[in-house]
Amino acid sequence: MALPTLTVPIYSLKVPSTKASISVRPFLVKEEKILLMAAESENDAEMAEGISQIINNCVQTEDFDVETLTTFDIEYIFLQLRAKSVNEIADIKIYCQNEVKQDDGTMAPCANPVDVKLDLTKIKVKFDKNHNSVIKLEADKGITMRLPTIKELSSLSSGETSISDRMIAMTGCIETIYDIDQVYTRKDFSQDELNEWADTLTEKQFEMIDTFFKTIPALKHDVKYECKKCAHKGTVTLSGIQDFFV
Repeated sequence: MALPTLTVPIYSLKVPSTKASISVRPFLVKEEKILLMAAESENDAEMAEGISQIINNCVQTEDFDVETLTTFDIEYIFLQLRAKSVNEIADIKIYCQNEVKQDDGTMAPCANPVDVKLDLTKIKVKFDKNHNSVIKLEADKGITMRLPTIKELSSLSSGETSISDRMIAMTGCIETIYDIDQVYTRKDFSQDELNEWADTLTEKQFEMIDTFFKTIPALKHDVKYECKKCAHKGTVTLSGIQDFFV
């Protein structure tokens, strides 16, 4: 016997990187199970995979591909899905950063836990003014970059990833290489040729590319708190999906 189909509300969200509107539905029980299993694994890669799967399930827009989303797109969409599915107000715990004198005379953070109520609808993606997709390596030579996907950024930030794999993930985000005469696109060179080219970079040029990744837009939100233990009034900046859930 076919049981009655329950009605699920549909909401509209804007993808931060492209400003495109997408239609989404809230989490269902099956998505809560995915999230719970991913959280229990305590593995960043599995957590990222679980969040991506939930987003893919909940987005109702045709031809939507979660694999093309940037990290901050993933974080923002997931946070807004959580707000629509559970509660727009999240109870989180932060820790007092005020330096206080310890019993042995040294100074250390108070670290007293402070319960804070956070309105998830007010969390926005912050764009760094130093972030630039066009990197001028020499007077007449440079590259253009694309934002990494969550899998690529995971490879770049993982301490377990080899240097060669990190370099492949980094150079994989190069869209074009140009000089005064020509623009070379990805179809013009192989990954091996790109790796050989990357080996010729100076340390300063490499740092310029690294800055692109260090300044990628991210979820950020300043939270004011008052510690009941040391009476300190301070502000903590939450950054990235892991900071918004404790």
